[in-house]
Amino acid sequence: MQTQRSRVIQNKKEKPVVQASFAEILNSQPFSFVRTSVSQLTRKSKGIEYATDEGDAVSWLEKHVVKWELLAEEDQRLGVTIAMDKGQGVMEAKRVLEHPAQEKVAQERRQSKLKASRPDFTEYDGAFRTDLANAIFSVMHEAYVSGNTNVTVAGEYTQDEIDEAINSFSSYIKRGEDLTEFITKVHWFGGEDKAALGKGRVGDTLDTRGIQANFIAFWDGFPVNVHVNITD
Repeated sequence: MQTQRSRVIQNKKEKPVVQASFAEILNSQPFSFVRTSVSQLTRKSKGIEYATDEGDAVSWLEKHVVKWELLAEEDQRLGVTIAMDKGQGVMEAKRVLEHPAQEKVAQERRQSKLKASRPDFTEYDGAFRTDLANAIFSVMHEAYVSGNTNVTVAGEYTQDEIDEAINSFSSYIKRGEDLTEFITKVHWFGGEDKAALGKGRVGDTLDTRGIQANFIAFWDGFPVNVHVNITD
């Protein structure tokens, strides 16, 4: 069933936000690219050293930026954009990402997202019938706040548990509907064999993915894809 809050949004105009398709989000990888030789990652233009593609930019930044792996995907993408700009380059990207002000900006952005999402998150936090559904919703919220599109719920679950979680979400909305004005286009895929579909690798790591379910939603226009591992 829908709450009065979720029904009211049907009479409001949607925000003009450009959003990726469900297929694009489902098939997306955590932010990473194939590495190449570190000695050939950059070129120079008017004395500025810059990366010519995303893979080279990431490889350079991974090697030179302190705590690169701990940065939110949003900040990593910012660094890559700067590193590929002939007018700024890799050293400027390093300076921006390591500057004390960047951490302050990241914390301010997190606090802003927490404040903006609190009413909608609180309304449904713990409201779903199963522990897994509540865990998915909680992980989805944290991913939005931290700026990460792809996240995974810890542990493995049976297909029955996945189905029960889907039924729990379905008791509030149909697949693809808006849960609130802030949490929109909630979508799910009950289970895919990622390895069979050629999506078994997790980015450029040695980790692999088997059968997974996916729960997707847009939080204030920001796409979040929660992966849930399914036992064989």
